[in-house]
Amino acid sequence: MKYVGVIATAIWALSLLSSEGHAWNIPGHMLSGAIAYQILQQESPTTIPAVRLVLEKNPWYESRWRVQLDAERDEMLFMLAARWADDVLTQDPPESHLSWHYVDFPFKPEGEPASIQTIPPPQENILTAIAENERIVRSASDPARRGIALIWLLHLVGDIHPPLHAVTLFSREYPRGDEGGTDTCVRVAQDRAALSLHLLWDELLTSSDNTRTLRNMAVELRNRFPRNTLPDWPLWTRKCGPRRTTKSERRSLTRTALCAAHPKVSGVTADR
Repeated sequence: MKYVGVIATAIWALSLLSSEGHAWNIPGHMLSGAIAYQILQQESPTTIPAVRLVLEKNPWYESRWRVQLDAERDEMLFMLAARWADDVLTQDPPESHLSWHYVDFPFKPEGEPASIQTIPPPQENILTAIAENERIVRSASDPARRGIALIWLLHLVGDIHPPLHAVTLFSREYPRGDEGGTDTCVRVAQDRAALSLHLLWDELLTSSDNTRTLRNMAVELRNRFPRNTLPDWPLWTRKCGPRRTTKSERRSLTRTALCAAHPKVSGVTADR
């Protein structure tokens, strides 16, 4: 199945957003679906009908997606498919696999006591999920199963790029880990409510659900970050993983990284 390699290449190209360090909310995943579609349209347009046939095998196509397709049907289908893995968390829990969305490499800053013991990532994680779903797309005989696996790939290659999907902090404050920044609270301004660091990253890229806006953003980001200048996702994941870091670096990491990632974020303070 030649098209499998082509769609895989397009999906890996979503790493063009990784240099911004953003995570993904549902609009962000729709944006990644638009990017994958546009890359295929430009580089291998004959692949799109084959991919469409696979995506249409997902049970949600007839029950939910078909009525939402607009004039640009194929691109919209990619956008809906890319968000599916988050939609099922609340709308179809038996299909969800929470541990597939991240890999929590342990990070323990220098200066933490020996009593703080790190925990390795679970055996089932985003890396194993990508490998398994790619295998299913390539070799499974059940069309519906392949349709679900391809949709997982569209989603997971977006999820693997944000740093907080690849690391968990272990420290005196978080002896059991901070759940990828979920338990770390910050404020974007003193008069704003506290929110989790993980959620802040999720919403930095966009919160717009306007499909035209998301399509235009896809074009802009592809022009801004040519894929041939960026690392592939395995390298990015290793960069997001643990490294030797001083305690002072850890103290300044939240504010420096967030302010650099987005000009609208200023005065970020830890909520302690």
